[in-house]
Amino acid sequence: MSWLKHLWPFHRKREAASEDEEEAVKPTRPLAPQETQPVSPQEVSETPKAWAVYPPQLRVGVAQSAGRLRPNNEDALFTWTFASAGSHQAFWGGLFIVADGMGGHSHGELASQHAVYTFARALMQSFFLPWLEDWQQPPPEALPTLESALEKANRMVQATALGGGTTLTAALLWGERLVIIHVGDSRAYYLSPQGTFELLTTDHTVVARLVTQGDLTEEEAAYHPHRNMLYQALGQREPLNPDIHTRTFPPGSVLLLCSDGLWDELSESRIADILKAHRGDPIQAAHILVSEAEQAGGHDNITAVVIQRVPSYTSVLA
Repeated sequence: MSWLKHLWPFHRKREAASEDEEEAVKPTRPLAPQETQPVSPQEVSETPKAWAVYPPQLRVGVAQSAGRLRPNNEDALFTWTFASAGSHQAFWGGLFIVADGMGGHSHGELASQHAVYTFARALMQSFFLPWLEDWQQPPPEALPTLESALEKANRMVQATALGGGTTLTAALLWGERLVIIHVGDSRAYYLSPQGTFELLTTDHTVVARLVTQGDLTEEEAAYHPHRNMLYQALGQREPLNPDIHTRTFPPGSVLLLCSDGLWDELSESRIADILKAHRGDPIQAAHILVSEAEQAGGHDNITAVVIQRVPSYTSVLA
């Protein structure tokens, strides 16, 4: 297994725990003029109705904890949402990032924070700002823009957090389209409007690859002493090979980005149950997820970002 020589030289932090709306309203018909004389019931029924139109938008909840055993927090997160509506069209979406630093002491903290802010800044400059300058044209292609932002974040970690590294899982949402780019063992989960729960990312760990190759069972991997050792992370000198996942994000969808401090403590079935029970309240969902991960042991830093798409709707103005 020649790939073993590229293993990220740090065990994950469980082994190192002891180490240092805006709403836009557009009437689809003109409002009826004020009547100055009494009108008949027939005339009232023929009066044009006015409609309030509410464009699609997102609700986001975040929660984070250092956990029960670690003195510092090496996780970082970033969320940004937007909605724009005019007379003929509406745009909406956002950018969401979770990073889990490693390296001990300040190295992990620096790595995750530099990665998150560098990645977000690169997306703003190369994706969102060009669209704002010419909003009648579609934004640049998402995939090469995301890959370029990841490379910039990787170089920044190499330059500013010597000896440190970080995972990074990011989701770019533009209208109906969701694109995820991922390195490491933070995760993205998707809950469909119909209730189907799905893991969208692959862990870049030694044991995950051994399971894929058939050298370990899932049960053996769960208790393997090196189950948190990464073979790919930001900060390494080897070229990155990120996972990229694209899908639609219809009304009622829920996305969860989280660090391993959450999914390592809670089963996937429990995570799914919490998201389903609080589908309409992502803030509550994020807080419950982190709280239960703490109660289950809290061996690592814990981060949860929950994104829900709110359906668009119309209503009749009285």
